[in-house]
Amino acid sequence: MSNEPNTFQQGRPATPSEVAYRDGYVQGRAKEQKNQSELDRQRLAADRARAQANESAASGLLLGLLVAAIAAAVGGTAFYLSRGSEAPVAPEVNVDVPDVPDANNITIETPDLPEINIEAPDLPEVNIEAPELPEVNLETPQAPNADLETTETSEPAPDETSAE
Repeated sequence: MSNEPNTFQQGRPATPSEVAYRDGYVQGRAKEQKNQSELDRQRLAADRARAQANESAASGLLLGLLVAAIAAAVGGTAFYLSRGSEAPVAPEVNVDVPDVPDANNITIETPDLPEINIEAPDLPEVNIEAPELPEVNLETPQAPNADLETTETSEPAPDETSAE
């Protein structure tokens, strides 16, 4: 490699366009590295600010809870001590309660009723005589039509003949 800035490795001199290209490439790379480092620095600063905001919010929340717990403890203690050792006294209330008799000892007094005498009217005397029933022999049952004589003939009546 030669020490001259305008020569290539092969030993021939570089053309002006090659030199401009090389110089532009080197300058562009340097500028891009500078831009990236600036963006990285801005991202890092934003990340630090976000982390600090989150830590501040968490710290504020914890501090608020701690202050609320202390206030509740102080308020509860003050309430407990302010009520004293005396038991609360209920106000006196005078209520007139009527006397109610005991349900087991109630006696019911019946009023004196006048005597009532109702006389029945004189009814006429009624004599009803029942006829005597005939005697029934219960020893041997009889057929209902046993007393009747059979007078039927086996010949058909002249009206009932059929003409064939």
